[in-house]
Amino acid sequence: MTELDRALAAMQADPADEALRLRFYARLADTELVLLLEREAEAGAVIPRIFPLEDGPVALAYEGEERLAEMAGAEAAYAALPGRIIAQGLVGQGVGLGLNLGAEAPSLILPPDALGWLVNRLAVAPEAAAERPQAFLPPTLSEAALSELGNRLAPAGAAIGGTLVVRARYASGRTAHLVVLPAAPPEVEAALARAVAEAAAFCAPEGEALDAAFLAPDDPLRAAMAAVAVTFATAPPPKPTPDPAPKGPGMDPSRPPRLV
Repeated sequence: MTELDRALAAMQADPADEALRLRFYARLADTELVLLLEREAEAGAVIPRIFPLEDGPVALAYEGEERLAEMAGAEAAYAALPGRIIAQGLVGQGVGLGLNLGAEAPSLILPPDALGWLVNRLAVAPEAAAERPQAFLPPTLSEAALSELGNRLAPAGAAIGGTLVVRARYASGRTAHLVVLPAAPPEVEAALARAVAEAAAFCAPEGEALDAAFLAPDDPLRAAMAAVAVTFATAPPPKPTPDPAPKGPGMDPSRPPRLV
């Protein structure tokens, strides 16, 4: 059972639980899936194989080549893509997504409107603000929410040092959870701010925002937060290694493939 399997099984066992649904969609967005293609990718474009099912046309994706082989039974053309890229490519075409259909794993058909919902949920854009907190309280985020936040910060490249989570009260009277990250280069801070925004979109059923701040290790505000904060132990981002080999469709995050 993979993380996505467990999230899907939990959602199917209790479909009324919004937190479980959000967790499944979060895992779906981040998991690399193999998408069944009509033919081998050409010039960076991939054409999903569409199946006309009773409830409407669907493309098929599987978590891993072995699961795809369980269904296809022979060699098949496919592309390895994150779930979010597959959803973005299919949205607006009236095509759903069959996940792990025919494989020995939890499966599901996501209708087109579910894919549209996921794409909209991922379309978060952090906004800069100059508001400074005046008081700090212990955070009230659930363990699941803190776990989701940690899942998203790690691949975004959190810098060396502790990441703090508190509940902040601002001069305006507004209160919100505040994620305090180590100061970093602008491009890293932008990626981390987006990761925090995505965590807010998927970890809080009530839709509460998570604020993000970037402070140097010796900033006095850090000491003021320490008594009430939850601390994440974050690792330095891995150093990129040169990869001269050509990348297949979907393997270069800066150049996502075209789904036709």
